[in-house]
Amino acid sequence: MSRTPACLRQALIGIRFFTRIYMLMVVLIGFMGAGKSTVGRIVADLLGVSFVDTDVFIERHEGRTIREMFDLHGEAYFRQIERAAVTELLEDRASVLALGGGAPMDREIRALLGGHTVVYLHVPYEQALVRVHGDSYRPLLHGSGVRQIYDSRMPVYESTATIRVETDGRRPDDVAREVLHRLAPTPNLRDGSSCLVTAVGGTYFAHAGPGVTARAVDLIPNAAAAESVVIISATQDEQISDSIASQLDGHSVIRATVDDHERSKSFSTVARLAEQMATQMVHRNDLVIGVGGEVVCEIAGLVAALFNRGIPLALVPTTLVAQADSAIGGKNAISLPQGRNLIGTIYQPVAVVADTAVAARKDQRGYSAGLAEIVKHALLQGTDAVNAVMSLAGALRGRDPAAVNQAVRVSQEFKAAVVSRDDRETGDRVFLNYGHTFAHAIEWATGVDGSDDGAPIAIGMMAAAHVSHIQGRMSAAEVEVHRDLLVALGLPTSATVDVDRLEAAWMRDKKYDHGVRLVLLDRIGVPRRGCTATREELATALAALAPG
Repeated sequence: MSRTPACLRQALIGIRFFTRIYMLMVVLIGFMGAGKSTVGRIVADLLGVSFVDTDVFIERHEGRTIREMFDLHGEAYFRQIERAAVTELLEDRASVLALGGGAPMDREIRALLGGHTVVYLHVPYEQALVRVHGDSYRPLLHGSGVRQIYDSRMPVYESTATIRVETDGRRPDDVAREVLHRLAPTPNLRDGSSCLVTAVGGTYFAHAGPGVTARAVDLIPNAAAAESVVIISATQDEQISDSIASQLDGHSVIRATVDDHERSKSFSTVARLAEQMATQMVHRNDLVIGVGGEVVCEIAGLVAALFNRGIPLALVPTTLVAQADSAIGGKNAISLPQGRNLIGTIYQPVAVVADTAVAARKDQRGYSAGLAEIVKHALLQGTDAVNAVMSLAGALRGRDPAAVNQAVRVSQEFKAAVVSRDDRETGDRVFLNYGHTFAHAIEWATGVDGSDDGAPIAIGMMAAAHVSHIQGRMSAAEVEVHRDLLVALGLPTSATVDVDRLEAAWMRDKKYDHGVRLVLLDRIGVPRRGCTATREELATALAALAPG
């Protein structure tokens, strides 16, 4: 590894830029039915590069099916065309390429694959036949000796591949995520962790651990490729941004500060930052680094998404709420007087670097909000996760650095898994809104800054728990589990909330769909999305929230 150029070592940390910037190709091989085309498309989407199936490419180029070529001219003729096609396609290096099952048997093609990352998707013979049963376009299925062909190809696949992945009994998206994990070597962080986020909008590592700020630039994959680096930091986090700037020798560093308060999430803030970047002639291959809490990370993300129609973004979250939750997943937004986060994008970063020792500092904002998000993640996961957080409750209240590090790492892994399955909030990611529909309405009605204060989300989860119980989804004992966990972490569980004020806020909620939509729990660990509640049920739940 010592002989590898420093810029390539950095690129290996983030496989999206591993493929785009350093122009390395991922080639999938395997027997028919292994899922090369399906998995290849998913991998290419997650990497943000193009996907090519050589069989489809050849058929379109020749204007006839592969079976027709076999029937009219024989296999030798087809292999000659295939060899020429693979030679051409390998020249376009930034892509994912799925080869036909017989392509690696050709000595010249095997030679061409040398130096490329070749992933062998292994499928057992019986499973392969089940998957391709009835496919009239596969020439081998119409002859004898398929088993012999399978047996003869296995050792060639093995010797050609640099990575082998099993596919038997697995979903294509699960196989694709393993491919990505195998492609991206996990950095070795002392007392830290690196979890891979495989969102369609970009694949990246979320790093967490004490002191990781000192090597932040090493953990950002395209920092070396940028000419200019824009550091957008919270006013109170300038010392951390100073440390990052000192690591950027040879770069033009542009500094900007933002107050880490909800009121900063405005068009005027975005315009000020964009105008500064334009004046400094920032280009599409440069880099934005957001250093701060939830607000600063969201503003930096929105600016990066919009400027020059998108430039690379890295996030260095400094608050507990940003490290455990909001910095992962690509949500960026500003607010309007009529409601929170109404203008925004989903734009994934290239890396998240969370120094958990910073989040644990006594003077750091956003701590109670982070505790509330950690509680939410536990309630969505189940009883074991709830018990684990409860065991850390005393240490977390005291901001013990080791407990904060552990809680952030667990929450990041959970959030990364959810976002990897659904980055556009059309599936499982909706569950992360548990308690948020109430919380955002409470924030709008009271003016409380939920990026700093955990009270709105804590009260929101209690309200959602009461509604779940009223609708017969969850037991009274499970409502008490909510209360006990929140109290153990020093978070509120009661408040006086007016249903009319909430309904006025819900009309402005971006998730409004012919009425307010809630995430409720059928039981702890079993969330349900798209739920509704009558005004009477809501009023009863809010009455249960009242103090005393």
